[in-house]
Amino acid sequence: MKNASKKGWQALIPVLLLLSMFAPQPAAFSAATEPAVICPAPNVSITEQTLTSIHFAWDQVSGGVVYRVWYVRQEDNYTSSQITTGGNSISFSGLPAGTYDFYFVTVCTGETSTNYIFEDILMD
Repeated sequence: MKNASKKGWQALIPVLLLLSMFAPQPAAFSAATEPAVICPAPNVSITEQTLTSIHFAWDQVSGGVVYRVWYVRQEDNYTSSQITTGGNSISFSGLPAGTYDFYFVTVCTGETSTNYIFEDILMD
């Protein structure tokens, strides 16, 4: 009658199964969702460019109060002052030869958009 009684760990199996029925279950998580963009970046285009000047225009953003614009000249990492405008276009003139990155941001009530960047604009 060797198998009549269970010994050791085999005797614990029914107890463990019973305990697993009452163990707390992990919470169900859903995939993270991106928050809705309330203050979108402007959709900018170059409307004119010469050897020393450049002109940009963009569609008015719904809810956009003003726009901030600035540039960085890559050769010496010069950063211009930020220009704030309520319009939908801007010009830069008298730019020395170089490679520029131009940044555009929409400022809405209580919120700022991500940057819209024109990279590697060559002025020469």
